[in-house]
Amino acid sequence: MAELHVQKKETNIWPWIIGAVILAALAWWAFGRNDMENTVTTSSADSAYAMPQTGTPGNPNPGTP
Repeated sequence: MAELHVQKKETNIWPWIIGAVILAALAWWAFGRNDMENTVTTSSADSAYAMPQTGTPGNPNPGTP
């Protein structure tokens, strides 16, 4: 009877690592760039009319004497 030599095939991990890095870079570019476009921030001081905050010293809560 003939002997069969079974050898485990070596797998290279570097293509998987490089592919994961490229995939992460593409995902960052696709989803992260939307945050950088039109980044105009406004605060209540920038608007023409700011809603009064309840409970502030100049505007007490309704129903308080």
